[in-house]
Amino acid sequence: MKKLFLLFVAVVGVVACKKEVNQEELVMNAARQYYDYLLQGDYESWVDGSYQKDTLRAAYRGQLIENAKMFAAQQKAEHAGIKAVEVVRAKIDTTAQTANVFLTLRFGDKTTEEVVLPMVKKDELWYMR
Repeated sequence: MKKLFLLFVAVVGVVACKKEVNQEELVMNAARQYYDYLLQGDYESWVDGSYQKDTLRAAYRGQLIENAKMFAAQQKAEHAGIKAVEVVRAKIDTTAQTANVFLTLRFGDKTTEEVVLPMVKKDELWYMR
């Protein structure tokens, strides 16, 4: 009886550990993290969130970092900066391993903008396309 009970506990434990990962939650958290990098001025990490970042030539990577800096400066000049990012929802194509994450940017001048961030999954991680 004791062995049967231990087997039951082991099976329940394995089933609990194999809980299916919520891809929608993962992709939304990844998008939020990438925008947090942008808001914090960590432009290198923002660029590193790009799909195939390892294939970028150093000069092109540097240009992308400068573009992110210019984008942040432009938003600061036009809207008193991006103050918050709200992740609204995600739509995932499980076959193609892609997703669109819908975000609301909240600016310092109290305006908002809705944006779509295309994402792609590679090696179990979500990256910006």
